[in-house]
Amino acid sequence: MSCYFPIPPNIEVSGNKKQFINSSVTLGGFSNNSLLDHLEKNIQKSYFYSIYILRNSFWEKIDDLKCTYGQFIEVSRSQFGIDSKKFMVAISSEKGNNPERCKILPPPYSLRKDISPVAERASYNFKIKNISTSFQGEYPFRMSSIKKGSLITIFKSAIIDSKQQKNYVLLMNLKRDSYLNQIHKIYLLDPYSKKLLNIVSANNNSFNVICLNNLITEKYLNTNKEIFIQCKTAAFIPIFINLKNNLDEINVEHTHPPKQFFWHGFHEKGTKMFKKKWLDFI
Repeated sequence: MSCYFPIPPNIEVSGNKKQFINSSVTLGGFSNNSLLDHLEKNIQKSYFYSIYILRNSFWEKIDDLKCTYGQFIEVSRSQFGIDSKKFMVAISSEKGNNPERCKILPPPYSLRKDISPVAERASYNFKIKNISTSFQGEYPFRMSSIKKGSLITIFKSAIIDSKQQKNYVLLMNLKRDSYLNQIHKIYLLDPYSKKLLNIVSANNNSFNVICLNNLITEKYLNTNKEIFIQCKTAAFIPIFINLKNNLDEINVEHTHPPKQFFWHGFHEKGTKMFKKKWLDFI
């Protein structure tokens, strides 16, 4: 499955405006799985990553980065001077000939060469001072094209000490259509009592940064309960970041979509049943 790679924002640490969590994405120019004959044919081939930002309701290309076979390249906002308010995305390209300006993002070029299964992913990196962490992620092409979706995810608050660390949720959404920029309601709930803990807003084509410490009471954060996060009108990929207040530790986690809970072949029916129950939660 071909994928887009949105570039996360640099996050200002809540309560400490002089400190930022700096983000970047490390991309590769090769398939991570292929038959030997295809591997040998492509050993000298170069690929490109087109870097786009969303500006004035259009996608504008700011660069084409060449990536030779076997090479890794790191992309950050800082190297282009792009502030965290603009949405930024990297798109794989075979020849670097994507349009300079467009309303609909071009489809990403797939590095897959044969029937071998390929996970087209990037390394999402987060760093503060000299401490860094990362995870493997992507934004599926199919997900960027759906008109309506939903979000169901759980954040375990047992690891939280609200006095000792900051807890962020990044809700990532990408739509190929640059004009799609609706506002959606995100519900934060207690999954046991069904109590509404808070409501926040999140946009399409955006990294929506949410600091849980500012939205959830300290009493609840220090319980052994989960935080249920739900949206009925749009799909988001959640990224959870925990940062110690003394800035000597940073951790990042992501969750899997509900279909991962079911056997293949039953996952569509199972996901539908699961979503119906949990989206009717409120």
